[in-house]
Amino acid sequence: MRAAAFVIAVLVATASAACGEDDRVAIAPTSAERTTTSTTVEPTPEPTTTTSAVKPTPAAQAASAPTRADDAARAWVAALARGETDRAWAVLAARSRAAVGGRQRFNAMQAELANRWGPWHRGTGVRYAVVSVPGTSSEKRAVVVLTGTITRNGVQRRISTALPVRTANGVSKVDPLVDLGRVEFQPPSGSKISATPTFDAYVPATRTVHFVIDSRGYEVPALTGADGDQQRARLEPGPAFSAGHHSLTVVISTADGAVSTKTADYTVDPAAATKCESVGFTPNSEDAASEIEATGLPCDEARQFVRRAGAQTSSGGPDQVTVDGYNCVRTSYKDEPLPRSAYECKNGAKRVTFVRS
Repeated sequence: MRAAAFVIAVLVATASAACGEDDRVAIAPTSAERTTTSTTVEPTPEPTTTTSAVKPTPAAQAASAPTRADDAARAWVAALARGETDRAWAVLAARSRAAVGGRQRFNAMQAELANRWGPWHRGTGVRYAVVSVPGTSSEKRAVVVLTGTITRNGVQRRISTALPVRTANGVSKVDPLVDLGRVEFQPPSGSKISATPTFDAYVPATRTVHFVIDSRGYEVPALTGADGDQQRARLEPGPAFSAGHHSLTVVISTADGAVSTKTADYTVDPAAATKCESVGFTPNSEDAASEIEATGLPCDEARQFVRRAGAQTSSGGPDQVTVDGYNCVRTSYKDEPLPRSAYECKNGAKRVTFVRS
């Protein structure tokens, strides 16, 4: 019996030595989520780690960071939807970290950020479209336009939003928390617009402004001074829009490289009219055409037509006139507080209305 016990003890000791600490293997973190198409693909969940897991080295963290703008946007949206605060912070650019007030403040904003961005992770038909915007020799900049049907606060809608993204040294990070001031859209977001609209945006003065229509390349609007510390950015985009949902993203930036975006949603109704600015015929007088609306043509063309039609119309008539192929009919007349005649002019599918005073 003593001999048998001795043999068993030797076997146990040998087995214990074979399982020593030198044989434990650390599992390296997996690479970041990646998709290569413009449509949404449900990301593969990242493995969770326990408190005893080995912390990745800086080299390993850099290797797993997003290298493309759309990957960074997807990582940001997925992290906030899942409540992965560390992951969301890791993909956030330094300017947004500073703008939000540091990590502690960022943690306190999780519910707000999850409500804003989380629904995009669960949306239907969400597309991530990358639009490059001017950057620097050391940093590429882009706007990732997200478009899809999402549910927020119990309401389902097809909308768009935009994420500024910075890429430097092969690493892309989102920069959505910088706010460079109020943007006022005209027409307002949610409006029905014609297929040939004119877009105005009132933005803070001294800012550089770019427009992104849907996911087209950026365009440079015409800038003019406005009241106070504002400037007006105006664009008549082409070609004509198709019916349905469209978006306008206004990208504003400063000389020191700060960037922020605001997005408005529109529904194109081919029968909808676009409101245009008034045309004056005599300086400092009531001799003008106001309340101009154009259907089937842009405002610049409509205003040029009204300027020519103004030479053949007045507050008192005539009842009908033909101008440049348009048949213009006076539809109403008022003499209080000042004489005014309303005209409707048609040329095929094109239609212009105005009030002559």
